[in-house]
Amino acid sequence: EILMVSVSPNQLLAGKIIGLGLIGLLINFLWVGTGLLLLRLGGGRISLPQEFQLSGSLLVWGILFFLLGYAIYASLMSALGVMLPNMREISQATFILLIPMLIPIMFVGTLVEQPNGWLAVIFSLFPFTSPVAMMMRLTVTQVPLWQIVLSLLLLIGTSVLTVRAVAGIFRAQTMFAGSSKPWRYLLFQLFGLNAKIPGIVNGTQ
Repeated sequence: EILMVSVSPNQLLAGKIIGLGLIGLLINFLWVGTGLLLLRLGGGRISLPQEFQLSGSLLVWGILFFLLGYAIYASLMSALGVMLPNMREISQATFILLIPMLIPIMFVGTLVEQPNGWLAVIFSLFPFTSPVAMMMRLTVTQVPLWQIVLSLLLLIGTSVLTVRAVAGIFRAQTMFAGSSKPWRYLLFQLFGLNAKIPGIVNGTQ
């Protein structure tokens, strides 16, 4: 309760997303670091062929697209946790939510053969498919800089709007804690609108 009155819903939701993301990155760094340490102590080394080596710029773009894509989908996952009552329904909805991320993988042959085609460009600019599609294009061809920058700007805008919208849902869920959630009110909060709900006066029950 102290936390709820000390920070805004935006701050609380952003803190949850950032905290979970840092934990995931820390675990991956620990696994990779431990593997490299054991490899070095054993006197071994990793030698990859030239065609499998990644450039520094590709790694930078990969980190940026990963972080922004994570912000969007982590926010949407948080919305599912707020709006759905149990883990079974959340698990089913999660698969539907991840379908946009799977679409570029379904068209991987087309994206690799025609990395600058209209389909590849659309997938790499649409925020919900761009984290996967753009990285596919970057690994096989030289993508125009304006497309990369535009894709990043669209991802930033979408992530900000998504966090704010889900924070509104989170705020509504907090008000109706312990009672049934009026779906009309939750949807209005999702789009940043004010809904008049009986029993709610100035944001309180």
